[in-house]
Amino acid sequence: MRELMMLMCLLSPPSMAALDTVYPDWFYPSFLELDDDALIAGDEDKSLMLFVMQSECPYCHEMVQTTFADPSVREHIEAQFLVVQIDMFGSREVMVGGQSMTETEFAKRLGIQFTPTLLVFDAALNLTQRIDGFLAPEAFLDRLSKPVVAVQRENSVLYINWPRECNEACQRLKAIRSSVDELTIVERNSNLEPWPSLYFADDVQGELVNTNAMFKPLHFRAILSWLSTKAYRDEPEFQRYLNRYADVLRDSGEIVEVWAD
Repeated sequence: MRELMMLMCLLSPPSMAALDTVYPDWFYPSFLELDDDALIAGDEDKSLMLFVMQSECPYCHEMVQTTFADPSVREHIEAQFLVVQIDMFGSREVMVGGQSMTETEFAKRLGIQFTPTLLVFDAALNLTQRIDGFLAPEAFLDRLSKPVVAVQRENSVLYINWPRECNEACQRLKAIRSSVDELTIVERNSNLEPWPSLYFADDVQGELVNTNAMFKPLHFRAILSWLSTKAYRDEPEFQRYLNRYADVLRDSGEIVEVWAD
């Protein structure tokens, strides 16, 4: 089940127990002067990795407890990366390119909607890799070996890489497949991997969703609602929309289960 977790960390509802996530002591104790951090990493023949998280994030917790705790992952990260922690809703000052901003402002500038998000930069602060969501150890190491692939689409479209020979992750999405019909699908089948993949771009905001991670049904329904109703134009922060979406479901009498399949 762990390898099938969705990409996004949600603001946990009261019914979920509080998480006490202890982040690794080998994370770099940064002052969040990212230009300097990138240079320090470069001097050590490493890349700068930003781990973007938020409090009470079950997927951040799982990433730390499962993936980063794996000996092979830890060995690889410590050898190749300088890891700096950023709070998506944090107020600490971030310095980048001579500009000062809060962690929240920095996360917005990077278009981060979900946690955990991992961003890898070279010494000149050029983005070389981006990973959205929880990945199990083997999948995480595999993704780190692949460079960023730029995806461009025109107009407002949803792209779903949904192959004919679908793996278990695809099968789990069929429970909410009817919700996809509310959007325009420009492609259902592809030889691209990994499967399944979801991409959405708007002609005004640009890219909004680009992921190949797994969603729990509740969260996939929420993101499809956010897209199909164009709610993102009034509420660009999905995390806030999600809370309201869950409240609407509760008010209608539906039992909201974060982890239900």
